[in-house]
Amino acid sequence: MKLLSSDYDGTIRVEDEESFMKNLEHIKEFMQKNIFLLNTGRSFQSIRKEIDENNIPFHYLSCCDGNIIMDKEYNIIYCTSLDDELLSVFDGLKFKYENLTINLVEFRGNIIEFGFVTPNLTDELMNDIEEICKENGLRTSMFKKDGFYEVFANLNSYSKSSAIKAILEREKISYTDTFCIGDDCNDIDMIRDYQGYTFPWGIDTLKELSLDTVDSVYSLIKKIS
Repeated sequence: MKLLSSDYDGTIRVEDEESFMKNLEHIKEFMQKNIFLLNTGRSFQSIRKEIDENNIPFHYLSCCDGNIIMDKEYNIIYCTSLDDELLSVFDGLKFKYENLTINLVEFRGNIIEFGFVTPNLTDELMNDIEEICKENGLRTSMFKKDGFYEVFANLNSYSKSSAIKAILEREKISYTDTFCIGDDCNDIDMIRDYQGYTFPWGIDTLKELSLDTVDSVYSLIKKIS
């Protein structure tokens, strides 16, 4: 039995609708004899909407870069909980920087992540965020979407890689039977730690760390099956 861990956006969910549907079709076939982990940086609420609308199959689901792990029935295997007092610390940044919004990513009463959204992410602001995060054992990941910068802060000790490790231990699957695929910076740890693949459009760091590039998730499934 093998394990495949896959990122969602830019990996399973691609702009070409035919490729997207082929990815889902081959994932379903792969799951008949193997384990599939949907491993995303999205919040649970966001990915749950995608799952319901597109009938996305999975055995396990990891959200917020490994900070929530569930089984296919949405039973919690692991969930982080951040100190709400950190919000008052981060709130101080809003008085220093204009047009900065700070959001909580919550799940069933637990604070999973802090999200910072700004149209102008200066080096000074990023340094201030990272300094607070470092002092409190958090890591940051940055994305740009629709002209805005989004910086997420969550526990440094959990990641997409740690989510894979949790499922390997649970299912008793070996490293040699474990594969993963992604395209962006929050996929670096799992691509580095396991047998990773990326795409021609993946970031350069992933191309350096991965075993090879493929043109789709379904191409990788054919390759490892």
